[in-house]
Amino acid sequence: MIVANVNQTHNDIAFINDLLSDRTSLKQQLRDDIAEGTSQLIQLNSGADSLQLTADSLRDARHFSNALFNIMRGGIFDNNYQIEKWDFEKYLYAANHASYEHNQTVLSELSEVFNVSDLRILASKAEDPTFQRLCFEYLPLKFSRRHGDPSRPWNVFSINTKDETTGSKILDYEGNWRDIFQNWEALAYSYPEFI
Repeated sequence: MIVANVNQTHNDIAFINDLLSDRTSLKQQLRDDIAEGTSQLIQLNSGADSLQLTADSLRDARHFSNALFNIMRGGIFDNNYQIEKWDFEKYLYAANHASYEHNQTVLSELSEVFNVSDLRILASKAEDPTFQRLCFEYLPLKFSRRHGDPSRPWNVFSINTKDETTGSKILDYEGNWRDIFQNWEALAYSYPEFI
């Protein structure tokens, strides 16, 4: 087994050195981590209707990989139609500080988790046109890369799924609107309410 574990601190390296002392346990930890990562990837991809079972296993694998490349391009929705307040507020603050500050009362009334239909109702009642636009533009996407051919060495990709300092999930997409709209061909069937 060859493992490249990058972006490690001195403490992380010392911890890894300790792990290397018990190679049997380490191999099992690695196998368990691969199994967990595989399970998470299947779960992400199944959100784009990637799982099918036909008489042609090669066609099934091709469908799975096509769906995976689609979500890597434009992202996948985090939790169906559920929106987490912390991420929505973070998005608003980054997009427009003034609108974020102006709408604090409205934001304080939101539940910690709410539905996209709640967001539409909120937007339709908003008197601030910037806030309204930002509500309609918000997409809780994750797991995407910048557009371009991964085989070209000048293209740099990073699919950020976890904050390295806190361990919390990252809702973020690197794709641009073109990537997202290309991805809608598949996502429109899986998540029609976001159209």
